[in-house]
Amino acid sequence: MIAAVLTDHKYDFDQFFKFYQNFGNSKSGMMAWQIIQSGSDLKPNPNPNAHADDSGTDGDMDAGMALVLAHDKWGDAAYLTAAKKVSAALMKYTINPTSKLPNLGDWVTGDPDEMQDRGAPGVGPRKYHYVTRASDCMAWNMEVLAKVDPKWKQVQQACLAALVQMSEASGCGLPPDFAIYNPSTKRTEPVPSDVPLLEKLGDADYSWNACRTPWRLAAYIKHSSDPLARRAASAMTTFFEERAFSKLYAGYNLPGCTPRVDYINAAFSGPAWALLKAMGKNDAAAAMEDQIRTARAVPKWGKAYYSDSILLLSQLETR
Repeated sequence: MIAAVLTDHKYDFDQFFKFYQNFGNSKSGMMAWQIIQSGSDLKPNPNPNAHADDSGTDGDMDAGMALVLAHDKWGDAAYLTAAKKVSAALMKYTINPTSKLPNLGDWVTGDPDEMQDRGAPGVGPRKYHYVTRASDCMAWNMEVLAKVDPKWKQVQQACLAALVQMSEASGCGLPPDFAIYNPSTKRTEPVPSDVPLLEKLGDADYSWNACRTPWRLAAYIKHSSDPLARRAASAMTTFFEERAFSKLYAGYNLPGCTPRVDYINAAFSGPAWALLKAMGKNDAAAAMEDQIRTARAVPKWGKAYYSDSILLLSQLETR
């Protein structure tokens, strides 16, 4: 939806919007997060381990922003009505009332002490009430959604402050995939590194969720002069600038910022490129483009939907 509105393809936007509407979930009306093809039909994944009827906060935040942008561009009041509905559902079901940070989805319980079994098979029940993704701190989305609900500015500033804290904790500016807000200290801290929280051991590292964070920050910096955003991006930008002329690997252990793997991927280099561009590091951004081309030339997995969609949106939102 975002790509369609930013490239002025209204027909495509309307088809994506129809798809979004067709798969509103049973709890909040936000989109069920995992849709699969079954024969000639599309439906939420019936595998109970997939929890496919749950929402994913970032997807709905993207849809809500796209609807506001579509209304601004094409003037259809139906888009604005839908954007207000998505915004209200996000506020009600996914924004933590204490931390003001995004929860992982509408499935997260309101009881801080309640255990939930929503992770990958074998992870086991965990407490998710105060858990957030660094990559869900989507400051430009929140700026746009603030047009329909000013409370998004409060969420945005809480997110940027949390990113500053995560940056300081890692020692190199990189945020973890998942973090936990501590209501006693009012700080957002990396999750424990020795126990998988949601997906795997390494949920506390800079990996396949947190790799989106530089793109989200870059999009906001491109459209705003907010000093808190630049503070959140400063050390991260330095880290990427140093590795633009060598190699940016597809994940880093935190703290310490040592590579988790020995390969590169555009899901990491694309967002890094976007942040370097937004922060005015043009020589480093040009060098990072070479890494993107190299990553996409890898047989079989160099070109994949996840990395290519991240790369596309990193380019579109910061151009």
